[in-house]
Amino acid sequence: MVYRITLPVINSQDLKALNEGLAGVFPGDNTFEKLNETLKSSDQTITIGDCYEVKNGGNIVGLVVTVSSPGSQAPIKMLVGVKKDGTISGVKILSMSETPGLGANADNPTYFVNRDKKITFLDQFTGKNALK
Repeated sequence: MVYRITLPVINSQDLKALNEGLAGVFPGDNTFEKLNETLKSSDQTITIGDCYEVKNGGNIVGLVVTVSSPGSQAPIKMLVGVKKDGTISGVKILSMSETPGLGANADNPTYFVNRDKKITFLDQFTGKNALK
């Protein structure tokens, strides 16, 4: 009974979080369309889930994918935005169960891997080539 009552609220919150995540990893006045295609990673430890085509002004500007990779405690689920030129536009951790320290701080916006330049763990991937 409780499940049926709370499911629409949970689904609505999940959709809101997804939309915020998509906009977070691919900033700009973009639209996101879920694709029916399945992608596979050449790295067998990485699972690619849902894929979203990113459009700006009707033009395809990139792709956002959900990925899962092994963590120390459980898989780490992320959104990764990739521009048409192959560079990473952003990364957002959706869920993880890492131990305290760097693992748990991976999505902490106040934890810097480069304090001088104020680069967070996730920021260090922005602009990198997604295929390397």
